[in-house]
Amino acid sequence: MENYQLHWLTPEWFILLPMLWLYLFWQSKKQAQGNTQNQEPTLALAMRKTSSFYHPLAELFTEDEPQKASKNRLSLWVALIISSLIIALAQPILRGEKLPDPPPERDIVFLVDTSISMQLKDYQVDGVAISRMDLLRQLLDKFASRMNGERISVIIFAEQAYKLVPLSNDQNLIRKMLQRITTSLAGRYSDIGSALLLALQEAKKQELQLESQLQSKQRSKQRQSQHKKRHQTFILFSDADESRGKVDVNAAAALLAENDIPLFTIAIGGSTSKNKETEGGLYHSVNMQLFDDLAEQTSAKSYRVENSDTLEKAINDISKLRKNLALQEPQYIQISLYFYPLFLGLLLLFLRQLLTLVGNKR
Repeated sequence: MENYQLHWLTPEWFILLPMLWLYLFWQSKKQAQGNTQNQEPTLALAMRKTSSFYHPLAELFTEDEPQKASKNRLSLWVALIISSLIIALAQPILRGEKLPDPPPERDIVFLVDTSISMQLKDYQVDGVAISRMDLLRQLLDKFASRMNGERISVIIFAEQAYKLVPLSNDQNLIRKMLQRITTSLAGRYSDIGSALLLALQEAKKQELQLESQLQSKQRSKQRQSQHKKRHQTFILFSDADESRGKVDVNAAAALLAENDIPLFTIAIGGSTSKNKETEGGLYHSVNMQLFDDLAEQTSAKSYRVENSDTLEKAINDISKLRKNLALQEPQYIQISLYFYPLFLGLLLLFLRQLLTLVGNKR
């Protein structure tokens, strides 16, 4: 116990203590002033001096000195009981040595293409044709499960881009939301530039929020500088043959490079052009040159999904990236002490009730 120090988890409760005792003091002063101003004999005293008549119930209509003393004792008991409960609410603890920090984590953003072309069936699993979107959902689920402990965000895009899941390490939530992704959620064609721009804006918001949190918690300058250097990684899952939209995809990638954010690209779909109709839509292949250029521009890598080896390569490469300190307050060994004042308050309450019962029987 030598290295333990007394701390209070919720010391704001202590503001009630001076208010309670000031109220008691005011009540006693008020009662004392009332006694000095009332110089006339009370009804009970007058009846005691009358030898011809005295009714025992006359005590109910007056407040003699024993009753006033009893009230003062009751107020003191109540004050002690409430004070004990207030101390318990302040949650006293003995704080010891600092626990090891949690393992470092990565901030990973999934950019998922939900354009209409993702419904094309040009993959086969166990001899059964499946759509690009079905394959992508399986791929995303495996990716999220392998990235256990990392903070993951999900942005879906097509003609528009939307944030589906903010940065979170709740793996169950992330995997459930990924299974709900379907084609045409955000439109028909792919606008990769808008998706990259939205992801960059969200990254900037995260930086501002983190900075304000660090300042409000008044951490050490070294701790603040370590957290400010958080790195994000973007992973693009798409089957686009080109990026259509208002935002130029190369300009968006240049902004990512300026902010030191790598963009890994994972292409879904065949790479050979086919001039045929597939389920009512013109078949198009993925533009691997576009994905290679985006990855190279941001010092990352590009992949095309052909088999399970693609997933392993991508995960291995991403696992080599820089990590961030976990966003968690330092944890210490601590021993709770709140039950001591709580027990004292309950004991005083029990003793007060016991004394009252004994007094009534007399």
